[in-house]
Amino acid sequence: FMNQEKENDAAIGAFCSRNYHISFPVAQKGIVLKNEGQLDIYKWLSDERLNGWNNLPPKWNFCKYIIDENGRLTHFLNSTVDPMGKEMREALGLQG
Repeated sequence: FMNQEKENDAAIGAFCSRNYHISFPVAQKGIVLKNEGQLDIYKWLSDERLNGWNNLPPKWNFCKYIIDENGRLTHFLNSTVDPMGKEMREALGLQG
């Protein structure tokens, strides 16, 4: 967003691994907002004609889209939602 990340994909992945201790692959940089060149996944996530209900593009880093085991988009959560918080756990069908 707003060209805040100047590094290449490898450097971004290394930063996330080092600072956030992630072990999963990190997506490459790309256009996420509705614009020419928008990545296909974000076209699908933010176009209700494609996903069935949601027109909201990510507003900032760490917006969360939840897709169920059948490939259906079930939730869109803003970047302010705590990934370990109650709203996220409820969206995932977790208790406690």
